[in-house]
Amino acid sequence: MKVGINTAFFQNWGGGIDFLSLVLRGLKNLPNEMPVEIVFFVPIEKPNMLQLSWVQAKSILKKILGRKHAQMKWFDPKVLQNALADTGSYKWILYNPKKEPLESLCLKEEIEVLLPCFESLGSQFPIPWVGYIFDFQHELMPELFTAKEIEHRRKLFGTTLQDAPAVMVNSIEVRKHISQFYPTHKSQVGSLTFCPFYDFNAYPLALTNSFLLEPSQYFLVCNQFWKHKDHASVFKAYARFLNKHPNSTVKLVCTGLFSDYRDIHYTQFLKDLLAELKIEDKVVLTGYVSKAEQKAMMKNAIALVQPTLFEGGPGGGSVYEAIGMGVKVVLSDIEINKEIDCGSILFFKQGNPADLAQKMEEIQFQLSVEAAQIGSDQLKREKLLGIDLYQLILAAQKGVSS
Repeated sequence: MKVGINTAFFQNWGGGIDFLSLVLRGLKNLPNEMPVEIVFFVPIEKPNMLQLSWVQAKSILKKILGRKHAQMKWFDPKVLQNALADTGSYKWILYNPKKEPLESLCLKEEIEVLLPCFESLGSQFPIPWVGYIFDFQHELMPELFTAKEIEHRRKLFGTTLQDAPAVMVNSIEVRKHISQFYPTHKSQVGSLTFCPFYDFNAYPLALTNSFLLEPSQYFLVCNQFWKHKDHASVFKAYARFLNKHPNSTVKLVCTGLFSDYRDIHYTQFLKDLLAELKIEDKVVLTGYVSKAEQKAMMKNAIALVQPTLFEGGPGGGSVYEAIGMGVKVVLSDIEINKEIDCGSILFFKQGNPADLAQKMEEIQFQLSVEAAQIGSDQLKREKLLGIDLYQLILAAQKGVSS
């Protein structure tokens, strides 16, 4: 079977590229009787493999988030190709959507199914295609969105669920939300098996020596500084931890840009909170770091702390990575996170600094999952992921032919 990978709207951000990697791993584990040939379709301004092609991604990010204040980014197709290089060798088609319709390219390449599709390709698209829906934060936390943003997301999801023969989501929770908010939708919806990003590389802490960190002497938070990621609870919990252990040398390290485009006052609130708790000198705000630096920090941390109040996939990207590296995790007990059934995890009551502080103390004495067990689990989960995708492909083909 010839499968097309539609990178549009996924290629411009780390989480999107990670999701494409997840889909690839599943496709490579499809049943033996269904060998797959994979072709990437990458929209760019100038489809010239011999020339470095850049395209401003601001409008794309705005489309993804439905927001006016999306950060400025630039897309180089080589970044995407390099990020997925370790999964295999594939055919890459770089094209200008204004000059070469995706439909024509798929027909020319004899593509039998196209996925994942962030936007609807229309009910008349001749190739079976699988849509993608990320989360329903705009319905469950509407206070974080403007009326225009909510309208945009509702239209985006409604159109996909009307036109797509099949739709993939990252969790059982999002699948339930589709039934709740779109009870008459026509698409067959399938959730993907939780499958961590397995990585057995060493990642020496020397990669991050500018932060003067010592192995097993810090907790790590890898989130954007957005209000619903709840850094405030981590800061309060860490202060409790230090009050109980006043001579402790354990630090709290937080990666990510110190900004929240949704609430321009939120980071000042966090600064004031750090000062009020008198822990500024123990909390390390790294700003943006490379993926290699982040993994080195994660590999050598006491544990990853994930206090999030909302996610579209269990735990968010950092938890996928931590579990795959055998790193321990302290995780908020929101419903979607409870879908995780592997790794070394301690759940704490969401938004409860006292319980989080207690779990941060307990996790230090919990054993990590052995690498051999992680490797065995990897094979099992990637096969299940392949089955999930196989069922979605069959649903897409059936929907187009009916």
